[in-house]
Amino acid sequence: MTLDEVIKHCEAVASDYSDAKKIHAHNHRFEKSYKCEMSVEEHRQLAEWLRELKAYKDRQILINKSWQELIRYKEGIKKIKMRSQSYREHGETVLASGMEQALDILTEVNADEDSD
Repeated sequence: MTLDEVIKHCEAVASDYSDAKKIHAHNHRFEKSYKCEMSVEEHRQLAEWLRELKAYKDRQILINKSWQELIRYKEGIKKIKMRSQSYREHGETVLASGMEQALDILTEVNADEDSD
């Protein structure tokens, strides 16, 4: 049974005992009426505790999901930082290579001008 089913069951039992209590009280069976009243209170209390438990479990599920999302977010940030570092290193390599090529071209141009 699920918590919701047990809660409904407790409420139904409490309702049944409440009805039985009224019948016993009407027929002057006060001992049975008192026992029914006790059962009503116990089942209502149990239903209330189960609703509380369900609320705690629901909150815990939300907390767990939030933590999982936070962990995924942090992992995403790490990946972005790693990619950024990789792109920066690659960019520096490309820039250095381009500067070498530019220097080679300038050297050739200067050599051509000097030979003229």
